[in-house]
Amino acid sequence: IWRNVALHHPSLWSDITDRLGLDWVNDMTARSKAVPISYRQYGIDPMEEFSKVMIPHQLHRLRHLSISGFRDDSASILQLLTSPAPILEHLTLRGDSEIDRIYVLSPTAFKGHAPMLRRLTLSNVRIPWYSPILSGLTNLHVNLSDSTIYESPPDFDPSVDNADITARFNQFFDALRAMPTLETLYLENCLPIKPARGADARIVSLPHLESLHFLSKSGQMQDILSRLDIPPSCRLSFHYDGRYRLLHGDSVDDFLPFLVPHARGAAENSPLLTFSVNLEKHQAVFKFWRTCQISANDIVVSRPRTSPDITITFLHWMFCIEPVQPLCAALPVESLRVLVVRGGGRTDDVTSRAWIDAFGRCQAIEHAVITGGSVGGFSRALATPMDPEKASRKRDDGTSFLTLDELFLPSLRLLELERVDFHALVYPEEEDGANSDDRNWPDGVEFFSTLKDHLRTRSAGGGLRLTLAIRKCSIDRRQIEALKALTRVTWDGLTVIPG
Repeated sequence: IWRNVALHHPSLWSDITDRLGLDWVNDMTARSKAVPISYRQYGIDPMEEFSKVMIPHQLHRLRHLSISGFRDDSASILQLLTSPAPILEHLTLRGDSEIDRIYVLSPTAFKGHAPMLRRLTLSNVRIPWYSPILSGLTNLHVNLSDSTIYESPPDFDPSVDNADITARFNQFFDALRAMPTLETLYLENCLPIKPARGADARIVSLPHLESLHFLSKSGQMQDILSRLDIPPSCRLSFHYDGRYRLLHGDSVDDFLPFLVPHARGAAENSPLLTFSVNLEKHQAVFKFWRTCQISANDIVVSRPRTSPDITITFLHWMFCIEPVQPLCAALPVESLRVLVVRGGGRTDDVTSRAWIDAFGRCQAIEHAVITGGSVGGFSRALATPMDPEKASRKRDDGTSFLTLDELFLPSLRLLELERVDFHALVYPEEEDGANSDDRNWPDGVEFFSTLKDHLRTRSAGGGLRLTLAIRKCSIDRRQIEALKALTRVTWDGLTVIPG
């Protein structure tokens, strides 16, 4: 009896997919009768011929349509979306990512009539910004795998008049104005180019926006951001691709005019608490959270597990810490409690002065996680005075020891070291940035020995007694015991860095 009920209950057959084969698609379509349906197509052959029959005849009752895997011989599926879709709420179209081609969804799709459409996801499928189906969206996701006519080529000259570029730029903002309830805006490689003249200078207000993500090869991001008015609570994600534009430390300046007031607007009620810096794999990734887990006695106990509130990524960027300096100089980092820095290279790739210049304003940091080769400079910074001129005058007076007000990260309580080789040699820095202890080791000395000396110097200057957490490091038990004589130590028991 239950089988008969199921077979004749249309709603039970309304979620249709080609995962089970063509016969099942036919059966489910028939059994769903006239109720609203969802159709997800992941394969193309032999589904294409069926789609040419099924999709045009079912558009009137499609609530969710998802088609993935377009190829050169199957893009005609996009041409099937020719009749109105009065109840369509979610449309997903994904071109084949292995084929270097961008498909186009016609502005006349659905005859311009999809009044219930709220979520539009396009991958390798471009849509003209004047398309009427963009109106009223709450979620827009467009991801193009390569540069298109919307992005400037490497030799683009913005001083040249181009009516098409002006039209596309202004149409983009007109499209956003037609989405007053937009909640998610995710655009990769499809930002319009600002024309030499004739650009619409009006501000677009998106008061309900919760998440904003841009990836650009063209360096035109600031031209878009300067025309947006979004809530301080909106999550931001900006990605720059350095293959098409040489990236420098001052590339951060492109979005600071937008980012700084945004971050400060929320800082009063939701200050930034966690900062993560990843300088690995030829990219620089900066993430900020407005949260961290704090125990009852106001001590940070772990890093956040939620999505970051601000993400800034520079792709194809060589290992360096310079972009951190303008970020920390401009943003409200005084409230930060957790700092995570991951980076490769040698243990002395980042100098102590670079650490101090980058993070010197982060006076409330209690928990730091340092990974990889950059730990040598960080260790020196722990024992290096914040103000070198003041320290020089004190040396002239014969009082060269550190005091509490001169310490780098004076509130630091917990230091986690991950994937660090305690046997690696470190060398003195240049004279203007060297710690006096380091000058005794011109031929290099084990990082373990320098860390001990820096911990002693910091402790003598009135620094809080650190808890040192050692994770996935190359270290031996003798070194662990020596560190325990200086400070509290927790250790995972590993003696070599895991492969």
